[in-house]
Amino acid sequence: FFRASDELVLIHVYDHKPIDLPEPEIKKLKGFGYASLEEINEGTRKLKECKANEMMKEYVNMCLKKGIEADYVITNGNVKTTLCDLAKKENFDMFIVGSRGLGMAGRCFLGSV
Repeated sequence: FFRASDELVLIHVYDHKPIDLPEPEIKKLKGFGYASLEEINEGTRKLKECKANEMMKEYVNMCLKKGIEADYVITNGNVKTTLCDLAKKENFDMFIVGSRGLGMAGRCFLGSV
C-alpha cells in the first residue's frame, strides 16, 4: 500500500468565517472596552491556526513512530473546494478523508466532507 518512494502529506482545512455585525450593533459595543471585530476575527483565526499546527505536528509524530515520514499543509477555505483545488495543484494520487464527527443524520444531510 505505502512504498518508500511515496510521500504522505497530511492536510487540515479550516473554514474561518469572520464574525460580521450590522453597523448599529458595532456602534453599541464601541466605548465599552471591547475589542474591535477585526481584532476578534484575527485572534480567532490565529487561534484556529495555532491549534491546527499543534494537531498536525502530533499526527506527523505518530507517523514517524510508525516509520513513515510525513509533512503537513494547513489552509483556510471551504473544505470541499480547497481539497479539490489542492488535488489539481499538487497532483496527488490519493486522498484519504477523515470524518467530521457527524452522526448518521448529519452525514445524510451534509455529506461526508
